[in-house]
Amino acid sequence: MNRHLLRRALIGGTIALVSTCVAALAYGAFDTGIWSPAILIYAPLGQSLVVGLVAGLVLGSVRQRFRLMSFAILSLFIGGLLGFAVGEIWIGYSPHFSRDLAIVFLAATWTVGASIGAGIVGFLSPASRIAAA
Repeated sequence: MNRHLLRRALIGGTIALVSTCVAALAYGAFDTGIWSPAILIYAPLGQSLVVGLVAGLVLGSVRQRFRLMSFAILSLFIGGLLGFAVGEIWIGYSPHFSRDLAIVFLAATWTVGASIGAGIVGFLSPASRIAAA
């Protein structure tokens, strides 16, 4: 396996995991008014990590086919869509919280995380280092 693809998969997994943690913490603080890391128990962290690894691998493999701006837009779209999908699939129903609002928080943080990830991958891309030289 190409080490650049592995690096991009790890970037995708890390960003997905961090984005899910931020979404859970922000939603918990917004909904309950309490800033507590205990809400991470209920967050779909493992699922987010697996989806992020696969997304990073796929986006890393198509990075060379797109210019940086097109890749960033594609990453934003896919990040938001995957954040929504992870929320829709793995956030359960409960009378104690608003499921729809939790999904919005998850999709928003995944979109922000995807933009950061696209910038990191674009910066670490061998093509961008050649163009900058």
